Amino acid sequence: MAPAVRRDVRRRQATHESQTERQNELPTEAPKQGTSNRACRGCEEATKTKVRGAPKGVSLRSPHQDSTHLEKGKPMKYPATFTREPEGIVVAFRDLPEAITQGDDEDDAMVMARDVLRETMGVYLSEKRPVPLPSKARRGEQLVELPPSVAAKVFLMNEMLAQDVAPSELARRMGTTRQEVNRLTDLEHSTKIDRIADAISALGKHLELGIGNDQSLFAQP
Repeated sequence: MAPAVRRDVRRRQATHESQTERQNELPTEAPKQGTSNRACRGCEEATKTKVRGAPKGVSLRSPHQDSTHLEKGKPMKYPATFTREPEGIVVAFRDLPEAITQGDDEDDAMVMARDVLRETMGVYLSEKRPVPLPSKARRGEQLVELPPSVAAKVFLMNEMLAQDVAPSELARRMGTTRQEVNRLTDLEHSTKIDRIADAISALGKHLELGIGNDQSLFAQP
C-alpha cells in the first residue's frame, strides 16, 4: 500500500468520524442544496438507517447503498466511478464514501482502486464497524473485486456485529482465545480459511467456496 494512499484513507476516515461526532452534538439539519461533501451526507443518512441486531446508531448498509448485490457463486465486487480529471483518474466508491483514490491512467487507477478498497476494509475491521456490502453496479461504473481472503474476514466481522457477539464470547464457542479471534478479523495477520469457517460456523452460519467462471467466497444462513 502506497504511503500517500494510506494517508488519504486515514484523512478521509478522520473527516467521516469528525462529521459523525458533530452530528451527535448538534440537531440534525437538512443538507444544503448543492452540497458536494459525500462524507457529510453519509453521516446525516447513517443516523437514519438502522438494522436490527446491529449496535445502536450503526447501519449495516452504506448510506448511499440502494440494495445489496452479492449473488451466489459471484466474487465480492464493489462498483466504482472512474472520473478523468486534469491530474489523473479519480476513483470513488458509492458504497464506501471514505474510499477515494486516483491513478495516472486507467491501469494505474484500477491498481490504486484495489489498494484503497483493501485499506478501507482494514479501517472498518480495526474499528469493529459493519462493512457495507456492495450494491448493484450502475451505468458507467466499474467493478473492483475484493480478495476472497479479505471478504471472508468482512463476512465474519459483519456477522459478529449483527449478532452482537463479542470476541470473548466467540472465543468461548470456538474453544480458543480472544487473541486468536481478534486475529481472524485483522488484515495484518494471515489466517487459514479453515479457522474463519470455524468462526462463522460458531455463529450458526457456514462459509462456502465455489468455482465457476470466477472464484467465489460467500457466507449463507
